[in-house]
Amino acid sequence: MNALPQSASILATSAESGAGVEQNPYTGSNSSNFLSPPSVTTSFNTEQAPPHIPSSQSSTHVHPQPLVFPPSISPQPSPLEPDLLSRTFYRRALPPNLISFTSTHGKRLFREALLDGRGESYFSLVGNFTSQSHPALCGLGSLAMVLNALEVDPKRRWKGVWRWWSDEMLNLCTPLSKIQRRGVTFRDFECIAKRNGLTVIPRRYDNTTYIEFLQDIELTSTSPDVLMVASFSRKAMGCTGDGHFSPVCAYHRGEDRVLVLDVARFKYPSYFASTRELYEAMKPIDKETNLPRGYFLLR
Repeated sequence: MNALPQSASILATSAESGAGVEQNPYTGSNSSNFLSPPSVTTSFNTEQAPPHIPSSQSSTHVHPQPLVFPPSISPQPSPLEPDLLSRTFYRRALPPNLISFTSTHGKRLFREALLDGRGESYFSLVGNFTSQSHPALCGLGSLAMVLNALEVDPKRRWKGVWRWWSDEMLNLCTPLSKIQRRGVTFRDFECIAKRNGLTVIPRRYDNTTYIEFLQDIELTSTSPDVLMVASFSRKAMGCTGDGHFSPVCAYHRGEDRVLVLDVARFKYPSYFASTRELYEAMKPIDKETNLPRGYFLLR
């Protein structure tokens, strides 16, 4: 007996009779025997070219239309603080030595780094990119971001029924009031990272060469499982402020630049920095410890 076409073996069960009734999927009528589907030619004559489908029919081209937005209402300062705008800041402009991630140059650097296989750590980090919750908590913000990127379960409630990392979820080695006053030191960062479940390799400037730094950048930019956080002097990079922590990822080997995902998003955007300049920015002495800064490898 010839095999029936696969498409003709569809069974429908009659809900009214409760009996299994074979239904012709092409006519919808019930019958005791399958009916063959209408004859359909599924192959072309070898002597005849397949019919030409005009490009206008094979794909759809959609052109965006200009949008007209209604008028917006600009935010206004509180009347209780009439001089607020003269005493506060809305972000800072990057110095010319740093290339904004969202600039044309920055987009090209990222695209080329990604194609070169040196942007692997970017995805897990940017998927968990948060801003530090306090001007002095860049170290804690960086750690919360890394812990979420590496999918470390805090095994403690964050909010509602969820376990998640944020600045206030970290088990600290130093009182929070002290950290808010003078920031996180290199040693603080290492201690807090270990206390919250991370394996840490600290690298201080004074015992790490530039070549070793480049080797670690190669490692972390090509692997999503080992992440880097740099501790450096903003002042040495031409920025305002001084000691700062932020994750580093996406290495462009051609221009020798790395992408710094700045957790102080209220102040500076993410940017590409020269690897040499970032390395040298770890050299200035931290007044709290009388030691240079450095970076960390975390997993």
